[in-house]
Parts: sequence; structure tokens; C-alpha cells
Amino acid sequence: MLATAVVMLMDRNMKAQPGRAFLDSGSEGSFITESYAKRLGLTRQRISCVRDLDWHHPTLEIAKWTTSVEFRSRFHLPGDEKFQLGYV
Repeated sequence: MLATAVVMLMDRNMKAQPGRAFLDSGSEGSFITESYAKRLGLTRQRISCVRDLDWHHPTLEIAKWTTSVEFRSRFHLPGDEKFQLGYV
């Protein structure tokens, strides 16, 4: 079972919008769906991000875009830390 949390993500107008985060302490990357990034009005940059697999599947496209989003706990109190992550 995957652990999740409801977080508040800042849209392009710095207005908090709710979203659900999957929590994986062993993950090397952070991801956001393209549809949610568009809904938040985030600026995206085109990239080519592929990973070599095995000889049966030489490459796998992992991401097409990169963006950045600020988020925080939905129980935000004045003085609480905010987090800034680059998403691929």
C-alpha cells in the first residue's frame, strides 16, 4: 500500500490548490501529471529524459517536460516551511 498525503500546491497566481502526493522515501525523482501541471498553469520546458533498460527494451521515455512547483502541508500555519521541488 502506498502512503499518500493531501498537500497544497501553488498555482501560477500563488493561490493554494489541493493535490494528492504519493510518499516514497526511496524515490530518486518527483513527478506531477501533465494535466495537473496545466491545471495549475505551471510553466513547462521541453526535455528528453530516457532511461536505458535491458536489451529487450533499450530505452523508456520517463518525462517530456520539466517544471517547478511550490507546495506545503494542507495544515499550513504562519511560519511553517514551504518546499520547492523541480518536477520532471
